[in-house]
Amino acid sequence: MARLSIDLPPFSPDYSGVASAFFSLNALTVLHDAAGCTGNYCGYDEPRWYGSRTATVCSALREIDAVMGDDEKLVRKILQGAEELRPDMIALLSSPVPIVIGCDIKGIAHEVEAKTGIPSFGFETTGTRYYDWGLSLAYKELYRRFGKERSEKSGVNILGADYIDFPRGPGEIIEVLEAGGYRVNAVLPARSVEDLERLSGAELSLVVSLSGLEMAKILEREEGIPYIIGVPYGERLLSRMRGTELERKERKPILVVGEAVASLTLADETGGFPASIFSDSRKTGVEWLRSEQEIRDYINMDKWETIIADPEIGKLSPGKKLVQNPHYAVSSKLNEPVSLFDLHTVSQ
Repeated sequence: MARLSIDLPPFSPDYSGVASAFFSLNALTVLHDAAGCTGNYCGYDEPRWYGSRTATVCSALREIDAVMGDDEKLVRKILQGAEELRPDMIALLSSPVPIVIGCDIKGIAHEVEAKTGIPSFGFETTGTRYYDWGLSLAYKELYRRFGKERSEKSGVNILGADYIDFPRGPGEIIEVLEAGGYRVNAVLPARSVEDLERLSGAELSLVVSLSGLEMAKILEREEGIPYIIGVPYGERLLSRMRGTELERKERKPILVVGEAVASLTLADETGGFPASIFSDSRKTGVEWLRSEQEIRDYINMDKWETIIADPEIGKLSPGKKLVQNPHYAVSSKLNEPVSLFDLHTVSQ
């Protein structure tokens, strides 16, 4: 019961993160569920769903399928979809029921690849973890399959510029970096297989959300590419990228609540303190709030005068001044996303 939410909506789950990572690729993404999880992803967790095209489908799992364990029926559906759509890759995602009944998602993906010749992935998502964990898992699997070793290093990788964290896409981040004199080498989530192939050819990785951190560590370990964590809201991050540190801002009674890396960066820009509400952020030194009750208790502490957070989070602390920073994983379409440039003014 520790993770029970009474006032907050459910946050975007792991299968939505994996599906979002495949959105821009020519992939057939199959959510193995009874339509609820697929509807959740399409209707609430994917900012690009309306106005874009992607092949994301539901396996239409029924009770008798779960009872009998009829995996062949799922395989036949996927083969039919692959024949009609001709995707470059296939992603099979699990949901709570297949996990409970012990469905071998990875084994099914292996069988599908053997029969179609199309690179296929099986992800043991459960719906109990958050979207950033799913994104990170997808990045690693895609890189293992499509990444290529490159000896020459130039440009910057942007890791974790997903549409759940940045509903306007990576364009604003690219714009800021290019204005600062940097060339972007590749972006995750990948916009193409070529993005995945180029990842090992960067001289620096910029981790803009927690989902990109594990991928940055892999590139550092295997390719010798260093990384920096942060979102380019202001000049402080660009200064760090150039190897210089601006003087730390005086601490203020400001709490920034949300995604770990965004919170960390905004806190650095404002002189505030960061807190994360999704996956374990302790590896970045950010306070990790694991439940609605922990969030409520923490943001209502007397030491905070201003809260920078999604409006739904702000409702838990009506007595505090709220600077709205909507997050799609929290409030979906309820609130209009804020651009990087809008948040830059907050940091001044």
